[in-house]
Amino acid sequence: MATTSTMNSLTGGTIPTGQENVAPSPSVTMNTNTNNASSMIEASNAKALEEKQRRTYEMGLRLLSALVNRNYPSALGLSMIGADNTVYLPDTLQTPIHLAVERGMKGVINELTAKKANLESRDIWDMTPLLQAVLNGDQLAAKILLEHGAAPNPQPPSRYQQTPLHLAVRRNRLPLVQILIDNKADLNAPSTINVADFAENGWQGQQEYSDTALHDAARKGNVEIVEKLIDSKADLSRVDSRNRTPLMLASRDGHTAVARLMIMKGSDIHATSADGRTSMHMAASRGQNRIVQMLMDSEKDEKKRKEMTFVKDCNGETPRDMAATRIAIKIMDGEARRGCADICEKAYLKRARSPVSPKSHPSFQNQSAQ
Repeated sequence: MATTSTMNSLTGGTIPTGQENVAPSPSVTMNTNTNNASSMIEASNAKALEEKQRRTYEMGLRLLSALVNRNYPSALGLSMIGADNTVYLPDTLQTPIHLAVERGMKGVINELTAKKANLESRDIWDMTPLLQAVLNGDQLAAKILLEHGAAPNPQPPSRYQQTPLHLAVRRNRLPLVQILIDNKADLNAPSTINVADFAENGWQGQQEYSDTALHDAARKGNVEIVEKLIDSKADLSRVDSRNRTPLMLASRDGHTAVARLMIMKGSDIHATSADGRTSMHMAASRGQNRIVQMLMDSEKDEKKRKEMTFVKDCNGETPRDMAATRIAIKIMDGEARRGCADICEKAYLKRARSPVSPKSHPSFQNQSAQ
C-alpha cells in the first residue's frame, strides 16, 4: 500500500501525511512575548532601583559631610530631596538626625523627622537624638522630636539608665522638665548611677543607685523642679538602692527649701535608709541645723519628737552621737533659741569650707616643738 506523502518545499524531501510542520498558535506566541517583556521590565526596574539607592546613599554621605561642616543650606537642601538618613559616621555612629540636633539645625530636624528618620538610634555614647536635645537645652528640638514619636522613656534605657527626664533635672532645665512631663515621661523611672556621686568619690565601675528624677532634684536643691515633679505625682516615698528617700538627700546636702517643701507634701521624716539612718541623722551629721530644727518642728507628737533623736543606725549611733555642732543637741533638747540654728549653721559651714592653715595642723606644731 502506497504511503501518502507531502513534498517538503524547503528540502525537496517528503514528509509523511499527518506529520507536516504545524504553525504555533497565536496564544502561545503572545504568552512568550509577554513573558519576555515582563522579564525586561523587571530587570530595567531593578537596575533603576539600584541606581536610585546608589544616588540616595551618595546624597546621604554628602548630608553627613554638610552637617559635620555646619553647612546649613547644603544640609537642608539634601534633607529636603530625600538623602539617605540611615548613614552614620563610623567613629561615633552618629546619624544625620544626631548631628542635626547636636548642631541645632531646626529646619534639617523637621525634614528628617518628616521623612521617618530613626529617632531611637544610638550613637557611641548611647545617646538618642532626644537625649542630645536635652543635653543641649534645646527646647524646640525636643518638642519636634517628641511630636514625631521620639520615646520620652527609651527602651532599653541608655548605658547609665539615664532617661531624658533625669538629664533635664541634673542640668536644672525646668522648661525641658515640663515638656517631658507633658509628653508622659515616667517620673519614677530609676537611673543606674548617680553621676555626681560617681565623680565626687572617684569610684570605678558601675554603681547601683536607682535614683528617680526626684532624688536628683533633691540632691541639686532646685526647689522649682522638685515642686513641679511632686505636683505631677512623683513618688516621695520611692527609695534608691541604699533605701534613701529624696528627703534624706535634701537633708544631708542642706537644701532647706526643698526639705521644707517635701515635709509639707507629706514625705516620711521617720523613714530609715539601708544603714538605719534617718533624715535627722543625715542633717545632724552635716551640721544642717536649720533642717534639724525643721524636722523637730514637723513632728507634733512630743514623745515621737524625742524618740527621733535617739534612733540608732546600724552602727548604734543616734543623731545626737553624729551631731556636728553642739547647737544641734540643744535643738534636739528644745533648748536652742529661735534663730540660733541659722547663726550656728552659717558659722559651722564657713569653718568647714575654710582651708586649714599648715601651721595650725598638730603635726606642724609637734615638729616645731622638736
